Amino acid sequence: MWQRLPVGARGVVRATLPEGAPKRFTDVIGVVVAVEFWGLRVRRDAYGYDDDGGVINIASETIVAAKEIPSRPAAVTARRI
Repeated sequence: MWQRLPVGARGVVRATLPEGAPKRFTDVIGVVVAVEFWGLRVRRDAYGYDDDGGVINIASETIVAAKEIPSRPAAVTARRI
């Protein structure tokens, strides 16, 4: 259940898109900023040049599934031998 996602955890949320959208669902991966009665606020891992800082609201009626996922792996740099 999406209500059990802890604030500060990294998670993935599957949500329905509005009717007429080119696809039926979308997945949002990021850090949970807030869990509210109306839904979730998530700071996306990757985002474009928008004014919201990557934080989006996902309404409870659109949430199909949600789960906590592990943190991103540390960046690996190539070493020359």
